[in-house]
Amino acid sequence: MGGRAFAPEAVPRKDGFGSAIKETLSRMRTEGYAKTTCKNYGYAMERTYSVLKSNGRPPSPARLTEADMATIRNAFAYSPHLLSTVDAALKQMGCRYRIPVRVPPRSRVRWLERDRFCQVLDTGLALGPPYSTLAFLESLMGFRRVSVQRARVRDFQSPLIRVRAKGAERAGNDYSMWPHDDLPGILRETQAWRVRTGREGSEYVLPSPRLGEMSESALNRILRRVSQESGIRPLGHHDLRRSFGRALWKAKTELPVIRDMLGHHSLDMTIRYLGIGADEMASAMGRLSEYLKTPSVYLATASLMERK
Repeated sequence: MGGRAFAPEAVPRKDGFGSAIKETLSRMRTEGYAKTTCKNYGYAMERTYSVLKSNGRPPSPARLTEADMATIRNAFAYSPHLLSTVDAALKQMGCRYRIPVRVPPRSRVRWLERDRFCQVLDTGLALGPPYSTLAFLESLMGFRRVSVQRARVRDFQSPLIRVRAKGAERAGNDYSMWPHDDLPGILRETQAWRVRTGREGSEYVLPSPRLGEMSESALNRILRRVSQESGIRPLGHHDLRRSFGRALWKAKTELPVIRDMLGHHSLDMTIRYLGIGADEMASAMGRLSEYLKTPSVYLATASLMERK
């Protein structure tokens, strides 16, 4: 009796891109990437997955082609910031191609002008620790909220201050900062506050009552009081850090130095962070024109042009 041949069941191809999303996010969390970073990368990965899925089952990131990258680039061309995050996320996933993207300067970046900046700082200093400590570290040392939260006493015991960056286990992102002249006085006041409140046994500069890290909500309440007392509202932690960078730039500090003092990885990030945009570029071109009108430079330039 002849048997009827059956075609073998087709085995579904593995969803390589979907698996890569889960594996990459799991690895990033294990390596201590900040929650916000993981959330943003996850969003970019899912959006990219949806774009590729519209053309069929997406390949694994390592197998993406130039045509796939063109599809991704065209899908997110309306948002350079999102496209930049997509490119960074794909790199984390093992994609061998890069997406050329130039993120424009931010059109709206919040910082405090000099008078308001000093008003906030003076208010924090008048209130004393922990208000003065947080206001000083964020305004005059450029600390992030998380850097204040994780700051240890030992971080301030060497000539160069250690600033703990984002990501609980990512010590490679920490950077060094030259101390402000008034820092020793702030630390003495903070230590006196620690003793008064029974917190001197903690390794943290601003510990919680249980001597561990102070929570984000507690740090937010500290800043909220500074905001209320100073009359500068609303006021965020990054407003102070950004004002610190902006004040350095206004004081004619070179951008590479500001980049290092903020712990940034690139000058592009620093430029976007400071909100250096069209007005500043126009002003720079005006200064260039004035410079070239000075006799020595102008004559040398004119002579060069004549020889051509």
